[in-house]
Amino acid sequence: RRSSDLIERFKMTTELALSKRVLERSAEFNRAIVEGSPDCVMLLDRDGVVRGINPAGRKLFEIEDEKAMVGRSWLDLWSGADHEAAHRALDDAARSARGRFQGFRRTVHGAPKWFDVIVSAIPDVQGNGLRYLKVSRDITAAKLIENKVREREEELSLLTALLPNLVAILDAEGGCVFCNAGWVDYLGRSIVEEKAGGDTVEAGGAPEAELAELRRHWRERARHGAAFEFECRLRGKAGAERWFLCRGVPAHGE
Repeated sequence: RRSSDLIERFKMTTELALSKRVLERSAEFNRAIVEGSPDCVMLLDRDGVVRGINPAGRKLFEIEDEKAMVGRSWLDLWSGADHEAAHRALDDAARSARGRFQGFRRTVHGAPKWFDVIVSAIPDVQGNGLRYLKVSRDITAAKLIENKVREREEELSLLTALLPNLVAILDAEGGCVFCNAGWVDYLGRSIVEEKAGGDTVEAGGAPEAELAELRRHWRERARHGAAFEFECRLRGKAGAERWFLCRGVPAHGE
């Protein structure tokens, strides 16, 4: 009986030691993943207070000492609509284990940054989400390109609105990417309908007798990326046909 008790205690001690070693290795593995991540990773407590930040996060926010971030409210790092979005993400994580948003903030030295942020709840032993893991991916480059494209679209829209001509940007297949108000006013279509109209060469109101030649002419020039000029008739919203001198110049993306 005594020997069997000793064997049982030995087994329990061995199992506990093995379990402890597995947990330690798991913690080391998780720590290595967090420390090696190129994204900003923060550990937040149940109130959203920062309890830790990885090296990539310190670099992204230009923080020299982790102590400058630890102990601060993560929500207070955001302002305006982004502060509200961060608060919702934290609430979503508490309810459904995960929250997400995109927001803007400046680094310690004032550099502008945009982030795609994911907040995940980390349950404790009892299964309560008392802590949060926050991962922020730097999407500044993509946002700057997006803003540049939007600015160019606004500039193009303003410029073409002042022209009395019919102006459209078409893709290689003749689909409408952009058209000015003059084009829409003449054909009697809304911009949305025009963009969804597919083949603008065919939808432009050309008489059937000229349509095949017009389509061939357009696609041949588009295929070779060459400038072109031709005359054609277009039927307006009132049904009347007018002759137009059409000029096209290839536009190559940057």
